[in-house]
Amino acid sequence: SWWLAPPVRLPAGAGLNRTSWDLRADNPPAFTHSFEINANPGLTPASPEGPLVPPGTYTLRLTALGKTYTQPVTVVNDPRSPATAADVQAQYALQTKIVAGMQTSWDAYQQVAALRAAVAADTAASLGAEVIAAAKAFDSTLAAVGGNAERGGGGFGGFGGGPRPAPSFVSVNGNLVNQINALEQGDMAPTPAMLASYAAACNDLVSAVTTWSRIKGAGLTAFNAVVTKHNLQPVTAATPAIAVPVCR
Repeated sequence: SWWLAPPVRLPAGAGLNRTSWDLRADNPPAFTHSFEINANPGLTPASPEGPLVPPGTYTLRLTALGKTYTQPVTVVNDPRSPATAADVQAQYALQTKIVAGMQTSWDAYQQVAALRAAVAADTAASLGAEVIAAAKAFDSTLAAVGGNAERGGGGFGGFGGGPRPAPSFVSVNGNLVNQINALEQGDMAPTPAMLASYAAACNDLVSAVTTWSRIKGAGLTAFNAVVTKHNLQPVTAATPAIAVPVCR
């Protein structure tokens, strides 16, 4: 922790204060984090970070004691950068899509985790063999679509042989982490390979969301039929529904 940058908080003392905007959007949610090799004590942020904003005019807004103050600020591109304004805008557009996919996979995983906890709590006191078997089978299905958050999901599924596993929310999130980190390497328009990688990850996310919707529908109904048969309370899935991403 000696290396890690603490979260930036606005000073709240009376009088003149100063803070610096890092010119980034908010950090996307991720199950795995890495740290740059060129670390500085107390100043090293965890990756992935939010994308750098493109050049343009922004509005700073400060609210204190019920009163709001605004001030425009202009962001310009680094004069050493060879990228055009269109290049930077295209890069930011792809980063924004990646962040949206990371948020969707994160939110969906939280719903899966909540349902797994509910299934475990609902069956913990039951010794009925039918309920226990149904709970184990249903939990296995939930674990497959959710993924293993402790291991993360940035690896190469199927690379060592065997069929590629079905995409999970953790694996998709890890894939998108790798992509957004790669886009940190410099100002440039996305390459065809980068766009193809995003399209593949987005399609995997569509597959996982579709599977999750099916589990919350027919799968949960079948499990609850076993539960209510043994006079236990049925399990309710988390809301709201996760929207199926649109991949372009």
